[in-house]
Amino acid sequence: MAYPIFATSQVLEVGPTNNYYVAGIKDANGHLAAATTQYDLLPSGLLLPRQVDQNGIPLTASRVTTQITDAPLAASAPYEQAWQDSEALAVTFVGGSVYADQAGTLYIDFSNDDTNTAGTSATSLAFTPASAGTPDSNMLPYPVEIPTRYFRFRYVNGSTAQSVFQLYQTPMAQWSPRTVGLSGSLVPQLGWNKYIGTYSVTFAASAAAATVETVAVPIPADVQKDALYLVSVNNPTALATSVTVTFNNGVKFGGSTTDYSEVTSVDVASGAVKSYLVQGWLLGDAAAQISVSNDAAASSTGGSVQFEVTMV
Repeated sequence: MAYPIFATSQVLEVGPTNNYYVAGIKDANGHLAAATTQYDLLPSGLLLPRQVDQNGIPLTASRVTTQITDAPLAASAPYEQAWQDSEALAVTFVGGSVYADQAGTLYIDFSNDDTNTAGTSATSLAFTPASAGTPDSNMLPYPVEIPTRYFRFRYVNGSTAQSVFQLYQTPMAQWSPRTVGLSGSLVPQLGWNKYIGTYSVTFAASAAAATVETVAVPIPADVQKDALYLVSVNNPTALATSVTVTFNNGVKFGGSTTDYSEVTSVDVASGAVKSYLVQGWLLGDAAAQISVSNDAAASSTGGSVQFEVTMV
């Protein structure tokens, strides 16, 4: 028996990625079976039923690569894309690639109001063709999460005028890195290792024992502050003393002044390199969150203790 199928556009929940339509089948006895299906509301007003891939990652029409400019830039000239509305596009990540014949740098800017820049992604693309003057291509190492409503690409050309320049952008609703398992099947990988930076503290020549120095490790706006970070510490032999590294938690106790209380400390011998897993909240608020003290007087030349930080 063929049953009439009908659909209405009754909206049960409002929002560009949280809308539903109701569909039902009515049999000859007037019984109704109804269900809700999520859809994406595109800027054009088109409603697309949401689909997902085999890993549960949404597939939407937003995951389309577009050439956003092909106008060559003069020496040291910038290109700034108009602000893109991530909510209207229903996207949370963006990737991109460059095709050009001269060196330059691609940046991703973020904004809360499509007027003022709130920050710039720590992930950028320093592009250099294999041979200057010969067009070449490269792409961002991985899609960048969009932490604000608005985003844009910004490209700054190098010191030589371009003859060829094409900039491509790929907004996407979601992105999850994949790794290949031992069986050859795709395995969802929800995180990725991201190098944050290298930092150091310097002890002056013959610095007295228990001298305290602090180091700042800023967490970029486009990575998880509550993630785990691998902090590697290199205590050079030249310093001639072990050091104590202390990770502190910044608290205000309801006031305006931040106090730093010890969470954990580790001892790194002279000439040793050690690595520790540290929660991101203990890294990014202020320099005082990581303090280093020398266990004995520094050598007559002093030295610098180095830190390398990677999000894991």
